[in-house]
Amino acid sequence: MIRFGVFLGGLFFSLGCAAQGVLDYPVNSDAQRDRLESIAQAVRDSLPLGGDVRQEKHLSVLAEPIIGKGSFALSAEGTIDWQLHEPFAVRYKVNGEKIVRLVDGEQEVITPSAEPSVYGFFRMFEQLFALKPEQLYSVFTLYLAPAANNEWHMALVPQKAPLADVVDRLLVTGSGGLITQVTIAESDDDYTLLEFSYPDRETR
Repeated sequence: MIRFGVFLGGLFFSLGCAAQGVLDYPVNSDAQRDRLESIAQAVRDSLPLGGDVRQEKHLSVLAEPIIGKGSFALSAEGTIDWQLHEPFAVRYKVNGEKIVRLVDGEQEVITPSAEPSVYGFFRMFEQLFALKPEQLYSVFTLYLAPAANNEWHMALVPQKAPLADVVDRLLVTGSGGLITQVTIAESDDDYTLLEFSYPDRETR
């Protein structure tokens, strides 16, 4: 199973000036905490939510990235239906602590010990889209760049296993109440970029 990971390289790749400097802005003041809560409320208000996702995996052992395309749906209760259509078909259904993978009609329960990167990814994904600051503070060290119009940039550094075992840091970009991009870093040179789009929201 290919690991979910993104090497941010100190955030020196082209994500824009606000994103590059996000680690200079820890969430440690009342003003920062209030702004984070405002963003979090907007994200929670967007639920239930569904859209398309494009995954771009860069592995140090491969010359070219692996491109994946799929879709996802997230309920207001936090259940996730994640489907990858390309380069192969696989579906994940997440309900609380239970994660099930479905391939060719066969299903398999994912456990933290057997596949920590996959398990950690969906735990992270669930927490991001629920975006409850009180829970995030207990798992991550948080950073939030200064406001840039309606766009925002946040970094999260995991502090606890199993996520901290496989992920070095996360960078999240959003617009209003919609998360548009997530990058996830490991300590090696592998990285993945997740780009989210919401056709139903964009055509309203």
